[in-house]
Amino acid sequence: MRERERKKEKERLKERKTKRKKTTMKQGRRSSFAKRTAVDDAKIKRNEHGGIAVDEAELKAAFEFFDVSGSGKITLSDLKNRLGAFYKNVPLREYKFLMNNQSELTLDDLRSLLENNEIKNFDPVAEAFRVYDPSDTGYVDTSVLRGIFEKLGFGTIT
Repeated sequence: MRERERKKEKERLKERKTKRKKTTMKQGRRSSFAKRTAVDDAKIKRNEHGGIAVDEAELKAAFEFFDVSGSGKITLSDLKNRLGAFYKNVPLREYKFLMNNQSELTLDDLRSLLENNEIKNFDPVAEAFRVYDPSDTGYVDTSVLRGIFEKLGFGTIT
């Protein structure tokens, strides 16, 4: 019985390697994906500093996502809880940097941090895809997607 399971696992691993090799060999296809997902800079609304403008509705939605307890404040623990689902091994100093070295942030604090940003070269679609494709295969990794949903408390995806 165990021998059969080992054989199946070897076959699955071999299939994954083959899939990755095919993806790597199709560089033109991956390049076209990058072109399709690249944000057209002319369509991005800019603030007075040339950075990405902060939309109030998106800001509120993001704040609510990170305010896990619904307290009206984002704590370091809230930030770790949410970002930890997407990014592994983020150092504490990075979390503190994102929190502007404060123990908690209100919606107004977050707004003031983001409204005068100078972020110019950022593609949110490509960044989001990188989260779901950490091995850079060109495909969403379903096991990563399952893990993210579970860590965010949305239950198990089958």
